[in-house]
Amino acid sequence: MAARASRAAARQLPPFALVWAMLSFVAFCQAALAGQFQELAAIAQRGNAAELLRLLNNPDARVGLSTSQATFLQAVAYRRLGQARKAEALLRTLLADNTSLGKVRFELVQALLSQKRFTTARYQLNVLLSSENDPSVRRIYRTLDAHINTLRPWSSNI
Repeated sequence: MAARASRAAARQLPPFALVWAMLSFVAFCQAALAGQFQELAAIAQRGNAAELLRLLNNPDARVGLSTSQATFLQAVAYRRLGQARKAEALLRTLLADNTSLGKVRFELVQALLSQKRFTTARYQLNVLLSSENDPSVRRIYRTLDAHINTLRPWSSNI
């Protein structure tokens, strides 16, 4: 039973993708100059998603945050709490307003993967790949795409 659980955990995103996602999230957080955003981002970096959501629901904690920043942080917290559908809805709202938000789209890829929606995740990843100019980031996207392909159940076209 424990071996099955550890294999299931290993089939999640590969460690390099998680590290890259965290680094991109940290970069997104550090790029923001709003006062409270830094503190909230630090909470998110520590992985305390429940505390982050509690603070984001407090209007005083949102002082200095744009609506987009608060929505993104909420989506990250929901995904980390296992509420990927809520995260997906928030992320799609952000992307509807601005389709060029790469870090938001990458977070959406992760939310879709956690729901085992591999085809949709690969589509979003290909959107990222087509808009990325940095060869090292493109390499990460391609590797993640190949990994998703190994997770996806086999299908045939007749």
